[in-house]
Amino acid sequence: MKNKGTKFRTGQVEEWLDCGNKDVTVQTHQRYLDFIQDQDLISPSAQTENTVLIPPVYLGDQVQLRNAVVGPYVSIGNGCVIEDSVIKNSIIQENTEIKNAIFANSMVGNYVRFEGSVKDLSIGDYNQWHD
Repeated sequence: MKNKGTKFRTGQVEEWLDCGNKDVTVQTHQRYLDFIQDQDLISPSAQTENTVLIPPVYLGDQVQLRNAVVGPYVSIGNGCVIEDSVIKNSIIQENTEIKNAIFANSMVGNYVRFEGSVKDLSIGDYNQWHD
């Protein structure tokens, strides 16, 4: 591009958002949800029953929430089922089931089956946890 005459100039970085480990990834996720919170973050196919959402919350397609408190700063990927749980400041990937859980500051992978309570969780894809 430069050889073809494109002019480049430096930009100013206002905030450095990192994703080097779970804690900073969850913090970056929180800042990003703050940035986009005025957008519609709830899929029309998401279902909630006896659930409290504390914005900002992102709910993907076909998410099912029953008897839950979710948020603030939670993203739940497509096809997840969350029951009888309290989750805040966390990222949950796709096709995951969580029951009887209380946690925050956490990351949960794809296709996880989790039941139980912990303070802080980092669990990868295709794991099962029963307390």
